[in-house]
Amino acid sequence: MLLIDPKGNTEAIVRMFNEKLSGDYGNWGFNPFTLGTNAEDFVEGGSEIRGACRHKARVLWAILNHVGIPTELRSGACRSRFYAWHVWTYIPSLNKIADPTANHLESPEFYDKHYRWHVSGIPLPPGWY
Repeated sequence: MLLIDPKGNTEAIVRMFNEKLSGDYGNWGFNPFTLGTNAEDFVEGGSEIRGACRHKARVLWAILNHVGIPTELRSGACRSRFYAWHVWTYIPSLNKIADPTANHLESPEFYDKHYRWHVSGIPLPPGWY
């Protein structure tokens, strides 16, 4: 029922998919987009190896954009750990960050405290931001 009105149910849809993609990391080198893996493998109950932040954020980005919720991918360097990079999504209509790795839905200011975003660490193709 949520998907019938994505604009009216944006936050509930984001929370639902964010939660379904969270947890069960594994296989940091796994690249599902060159192997042809389906998005369903990343949701709860899918594959035992459900990828890292870059995989989950990309899947969430694709799902939300597909259902009509404009979403951007962002990446950044952790301010407290050297060589710790992270990828998450930004939903402009909510002005919130959705992080499917940790199941967070937070204000951009929360992530600004912890990450220097939009830096070249995890290269994302043009137009993904």
